Amino acid sequence: MSSSGRPTGLPGRLAKPDESHRLEAQPPPAGVWIDWGPPLPEGYAQDRLKLLVRDPWCLFAYWELTGPHAEWVPRDHGAGVFTDAKWLLRLFADGALDAEVPASHPLGAHYFAVEPERRYRAEIGLLTPAGAWIRVASDGDVPTPRAGIAPIVDDDWAVTEEEMLRQMGMSVEEARARAELLRQGGQFGYPPPPGSGSSS
Repeated sequence: MSSSGRPTGLPGRLAKPDESHRLEAQPPPAGVWIDWGPPLPEGYAQDRLKLLVRDPWCLFAYWELTGPHAEWVPRDHGAGVFTDAKWLLRLFADGALDAEVPASHPLGAHYFAVEPERRYRAEIGLLTPAGAWIRVASDGDVPTPRAGIAPIVDDDWAVTEEEMLRQMGMSVEEARARAELLRQGGQFGYPPPPGSGSSS
């Protein structure tokens, strides 16, 4: 019984499984060999950033920076750029800079708190002491979904309460009985807690 007075765990009427019927694990037939393939590599020698939607309020970014930037960045911006500049991950919302966080190198991941129904883009790169931005990888035009139900109401899809219950495999009487059970503080598959009853 939980602190709220509601039953927890399995319903009491369900018996524990009969272990005498448990099947013993069988060894694989002789000569069977499963090839799981070679181990996964540490990296794929690429500069890549990926931005994914987790839900309307959260984006997930992950990156691998093991590719050609190791050659072109010091060639174009000086040999000491990796020592002097700092790695940053930037998030843009509808084209404007929305967030900027330190980034690990060469691998990493980060969650961003965002807003529903906006478009986002991410960049990872180096910010030099002089304020120059060196973009190494980017991913973008990721839309976040709406946070609620669709505002469009189509009467052609509307169904009566009786039809809805039929599709759920319940009769009107059974739905009323379940609603009464919930009103009394019970749960589906459980009786109401002892001592509870109708409050009306």
